[in-house]
Amino acid sequence: MGSRVTKISRHLPEPMTVLQFKDYLMDFIMKQNQMTELQNLTNEEEAVVEQLMTKKYQTWEWNYGRSPEYSMNKKLRTKGGSVQVIADIREGHIRDLQFFGDFFGEKDPQELADQLIGIRMDNSAIADVLAKININEYFHNVTNEEMIDLLTK
Repeated sequence: MGSRVTKISRHLPEPMTVLQFKDYLMDFIMKQNQMTELQNLTNEEEAVVEQLMTKKYQTWEWNYGRSPEYSMNKKLRTKGGSVQVIADIREGHIRDLQFFGDFFGEKDPQELADQLIGIRMDNSAIADVLAKININEYFHNVTNEEMIDLLTK
């Protein structure tokens, strides 16, 4: 059985750049919907889109809370060295977390991991925990922002 993941370029009639592909895709969509030109949204339609975006698609529940269980393994190179994070996320919350790398610190990074376990996978929730500690005690020359990016991006 073949992979369910493929490269789009394998299915195109000819090689093309990203911009050419965008135009190709737009032409295809317009033909499929029997459109001759794009229509701009009215101010009222834009307001509805903005409201839907704010009230639904930019919420924690939509972006993290309804996410399936997943594991992540990420690595970041910082001034203080490499920091690798391995985490299990369930129901939008950190359920297991471990740090590895060639960084230096006075404290065991598992202490920090233990403080993050159970919190929401959310920039502000992670920032709240990091604001209460000195990150450099665990990872020399690593900033709170770098740690937040490592965990959430």
